Amino acid sequence: MTTAIWEEVYRQNFAALVSYINRKVRDIEEARDLAQEVFCNAMRHSKPDSIENPRAYVFRAAHNAIINRHNKRRARSAHLHFSIQDSDLYRDDDANTFGEYRTSVIDPAPTAERIVLGREALAAVEQAIKDLPPRCRAVVLMKRYDGKSTKEIAVAMGVSAKTVENQLTIGLRKISEAVAEADR
Repeated sequence: MTTAIWEEVYRQNFAALVSYINRKVRDIEEARDLAQEVFCNAMRHSKPDSIENPRAYVFRAAHNAIINRHNKRRARSAHLHFSIQDSDLYRDDDANTFGEYRTSVIDPAPTAERIVLGREALAAVEQAIKDLPPRCRAVVLMKRYDGKSTKEIAVAMGVSAKTVENQLTIGLRKISEAVAEADR
């Protein structure tokens, strides 16, 4: 399945996929993130010739992603709900018989600020990719999402490998600049 076909599948199904996920997770931002993740993974990991129904494929992938996310959160929650008194990791053995415990426990969950910054960076990358000239965008997507080699891209586009390298350099530089600009 080519990048152009995936782009069409994305255009036709993204809103419906977000709606489906939102009904399950009840958080529109999380639903958008999961839908984006599903499409990125599909473009990156799927074997193009093996997918007969791309819409069904992304909805099944979304269902699996919801389950995976739920399981990860449940595992993280169980991990964080341990009794600090039972943990030797945070106990000061030189303390009195009641034990003095360190008060700083590292929470692995990202802060709201980090989540917002991550979403802004993702939006900047998406917009930067959309703003690339068509040939440059095609090269970047084939290289980064389809995992094609420079030679494969050159053959598919009918250009030299050097042209592919130049277009990739231009595209990645523009994406990098867009992310840097979003960080300011």
